Amino acid sequence: MTGKEEMQLTVSSADIPLWLLERRKLPKDWGKKLKLVQSKYEKVFSDINSKANLSNIQDFINTHKERSLVLLVIGMQLKNWVEVEQMLISSPEGKEKTIFGRYSSPLIKDVRMIIAMLKKDNLYLADIGKEITARIQFEM
Repeated sequence: MTGKEEMQLTVSSADIPLWLLERRKLPKDWGKKLKLVQSKYEKVFSDINSKANLSNIQDFINTHKERSLVLLVIGMQLKNWVEVEQMLISSPEGKEKTIFGRYSSPLIKDVRMIIAMLKKDNLYLADIGKEITARIQFEM
């Protein structure tokens, strides 16, 4: 092969988290950390559902939750949280800022914390790996 060489990678779907762990893409305690992040998901979901003026964000989240219930995983990935953050910033929640230029909404702070937690230690890779595994098992 000349130029860029193509290489196939074969990983069993059940071994995706283990494969990532062996390559040091995930910390050894990634399961505990991911459960902590997922517990934050539920807090943010309930906070968003309690606000009446965030119906477009509620619809977005409920669409992803309904799809994920079929797969028995939480279907909000990193890219979805970034979209929720952008929707919150453009909503009335994002209009209020402190004198230092930060958002005063605790909801925006919580979503940003979830994004930071997913990016830290590459937990978003474990989250995606779990979803891939669930999708493959569901379709079989």
